[in-house]
Amino acid sequence: MALAMVFPGQGSQAVGMGVELAARWPTAARRYEEASAILGYDLQELCAQGPKERLSETDVAQPALYVAGFATWEVLSAEGLEPSFVAGHSLGEYTACAAAQVFSFADGLRAVRARGEVSAEAAKRHPGGMLAVIGAGARDVDAWVAEGAAHGPVLVANRNAPDQVVVSGALPALDTVERLGKAARVRVVRLKVSGAFHSPLMQEAAEAMRQVLAGLNLADPKYPVVGNGMALPLTSARQIREELEAQLTSSVQWDACVRLLCRSGVTRIVECGPGRVLSGLIRKIDRAVQTFSTGSAKEIDETLAEIKGVASGTA
Repeated sequence: MALAMVFPGQGSQAVGMGVELAARWPTAARRYEEASAILGYDLQELCAQGPKERLSETDVAQPALYVAGFATWEVLSAEGLEPSFVAGHSLGEYTACAAAQVFSFADGLRAVRARGEVSAEAAKRHPGGMLAVIGAGARDVDAWVAEGAAHGPVLVANRNAPDQVVVSGALPALDTVERLGKAARVRVVRLKVSGAFHSPLMQEAAEAMRQVLAGLNLADPKYPVVGNGMALPLTSARQIREELEAQLTSSVQWDACVRLLCRSGVTRIVECGPGRVLSGLIRKIDRAVQTFSTGSAKEIDETLAEIKGVASGTA
């Protein structure tokens, strides 16, 4: 029974994240200390106390999720959990790459800090937004997006599950998509985000990240990284560099990523980090897959007991 580990993206952050992790496992506490030294502020304190508004800002949320995901990964890895694949949703791809030893924890954190900063700056310079469309067919959404494009840059940013996509772009274009979706009696929800991520409005951020990535030494991954863009296993440093360079302006094909894992024999998927967003999406895509959340010490203990028990034939 093949195992995959996946890492959440922005939106999974919450005040209190990582508190139990750092209190229980010294390796996690050391990662928070290292991260705080790199970032120049007390990340663990901010995660523990908030305020929520600051923790939710792009330039903080992304490093916070990276550190929490990687620290959780290290705890699970030290207990012997070995994945056949890793993957991450948007920002989570960086955490997946760090877990696969494409780059060091510190180098990855510096890249993620830059990613959050340039994304936040692009959002200020080119205002936009994102909305979730729930319950519509892919062809219908694509048609609405095509009509919205007459009013500004817009595209399907995330194909998260069969019944959920996220559209990103200029506000007038989103207004059109929202109007058409509601006219078709499907649920349309404006997301509380600061910009039009994974859309052409992030072009300046993508160009800045190419410069950041150019200065980053990448190694071939220890485990295949299932990339968001093409939903294919990435097995070389060159492939991963191309994926990360294109990431900020291309769609997240999460539905296809999960289906690829399932076709490859994965039957258990562990979500490393706070929240259960990815676990919920995975269950919508394929209910035969067993999912595990690790946002608390209790959940980590349960995950280890279940997976190691299955592996040893005692469960």
